[in-house]
Amino acid sequence: MHLTAEHSMDQGNNHAQTSAATEDTTPVPLKRPYTTPAGQRIESLKVRELTVKDLRESSRAAGDDQVSFELNCIGRMVGLLPEDLDGMKARDYATFKSRFLDEVSDAS
Repeated sequence: MHLTAEHSMDQGNNHAQTSAATEDTTPVPLKRPYTTPAGQRIESLKVRELTVKDLRESSRAAGDDQVSFELNCIGRMVGLLPEDLDGMKARDYATFKSRFLDEVSDAS
């Protein structure tokens, strides 16, 4: 089964709910597909731009933990819970982390 971020968002996951005005981009294929703890096979993910709301809610959820903040933001970018990122290989995570860092550095 091939899943993108849209499928995880359909499961009533408040974390991944975002403004309808945000547009998805072309799916980014993973170099090393993986399976989430819920059993979903992830082969590609659509990346969307973060909103101020995403940053605020990620900050609130993470407290002072910078790693949790990053995981929450990246999860929001791709429509997954932070726990669903745990099985992602480091080289794929680096791709999404780079996009996240580019996005927040462009915002400042």
